Amino acid sequence: MEKTRKKIYYEWMRILACGLVIYNHLNAYTLYMNSSGIKQGFYMFLTMLTRINVPLFFMISGALLLSKKEDFNTVISKRISRFVLIILIFELGIYIEHYIHALVRGETYLFTIKRFIYGVLSQGLDGIVAYWYLYAYLGFLFMLPFMQRIAKDMKKQDFYMLILLHFVFSSFIPILNIILQITGNDAINITGNFSVPLATIKAFFYPLLGYYLEYYVDVKTLSKKKISVLFIASGIGILLSCLCTLYEGKTTGTYTQNYVQLFDYLTTIVAFITIKYIVTVAVPQLSQGKLSKIICLIGSFTFGIYLLDPYLKLIFYKKYETFTEPYLPTIIVSIGWCMISMIIGGILTFILKQLPLFKKIL
Repeated sequence: MEKTRKKIYYEWMRILACGLVIYNHLNAYTLYMNSSGIKQGFYMFLTMLTRINVPLFFMISGALLLSKKEDFNTVISKRISRFVLIILIFELGIYIEHYIHALVRGETYLFTIKRFIYGVLSQGLDGIVAYWYLYAYLGFLFMLPFMQRIAKDMKKQDFYMLILLHFVFSSFIPILNIILQITGNDAINITGNFSVPLATIKAFFYPLLGYYLEYYVDVKTLSKKKISVLFIASGIGILLSCLCTLYEGKTTGTYTQNYVQLFDYLTTIVAFITIKYIVTVAVPQLSQGKLSKIICLIGSFTFGIYLLDPYLKLIFYKKYETFTEPYLPTIIVSIGWCMISMIIGGILTFILKQLPLFKKIL
């Protein structure tokens, strides 16, 4: 129970991140592409804000796993094998569900072992777009023993350098290219032979960032000034992301997601620190008593909810959307589905966890 009291903020983060992952695969996420004026600005701001979802999951993993010391045998038998099994089971389920769905509609659907294997390896099966996170996380697990050694030997200035490098390659250069285009110059194109993976690849950067925030930042001693600076920096980052997105849309006639993640690391840092501060300092009741048990229970279901959402979408979403869209704004429809998916997915996850196999992998 001591561990639960200390780490309950992770469960709050998981619940928030899970809901935002579901939201990001719904129509409301791209509303800014088909709106204008104040509405477009609001929807765009909301989209930038929701991008903290996957980074939060990676940061939690970094905070929990990078403090350990594990060899490859342990990682392979305990972690990698689990994720490989999850990918195989849940993608097979999606494959079968699409096959049955096609049969019901009287359509032909290629259903072979070869297509399944090739589809799993390439993430090319129908309906598994949202599972990209599993593949990215699997890559993180293969590097976990190395990253555990790296994290323990890093100093505070090393983490600052990682953030600076991420800023240069993921924020500054994309913005610079827009400025160059506005001024009539060619955009900078950096060769693919050059890379800084620990600073630019999400599956490596965010776990290291989460480790830093957990073990190098004491939220109890953070001054209001520092917190204010973080919020202002995050706000400026969102504003710049919106301006870049607006510029691209106005000049090309098409709005994309090319710039929605320009400063997601700033927003995620603020979210991580804020949630931890609220739960541990400002409102400690959020990590105590019955509420903490409920939050821990829901938090333990979030992975299953994420895995089951594509199943629920294929079965129910079209009917749900057809029924609600004529009466409710799209954003309310999407938020409603997030709640429905989390409730049904949570119940199904609870049921699955009663089975020995799923109890181990979920």
